[in-house]
Amino acid sequence: MFVKPYRPQHFFLVSFVGMSGTVIGMLIWSLAASHGAGNLVSSTQEILAGETEFQFFQAVCALTTSYSGMSIRPSDCSQDGKTPPAVHWVPVSPNPLFVAITAIFGVLVTSAMRDVYGTII
Repeated sequence: MFVKPYRPQHFFLVSFVGMSGTVIGMLIWSLAASHGAGNLVSSTQEILAGETEFQFFQAVCALTTSYSGMSIRPSDCSQDGKTPPAVHWVPVSPNPLFVAITAIFGVLVTSAMRDVYGTII
């Protein structure tokens, strides 16, 4: 093996920087193309009460799935921590923040692109 199984942090750092740059670039491009975030609150479609409940529960399930997935599989960088409690801080501290930031980016990009293309992609 070219890379030891217990030392992949540098590759994760490169992947993190690349993905962060892509996501932030997509956010900036979509907001610039639509001249703002668009209408974040009101929907252009009529949604029935049953569909609203279904979409609400679908959103809650997606949020809990992403959080529990990150909690169950802490990153490999935390497994090389110098102290045993380092592994336990991964699901508690940054994960809710990262899920919230990702969700906000998704809402902003979707709303901005809806104004550009006229429909949700």
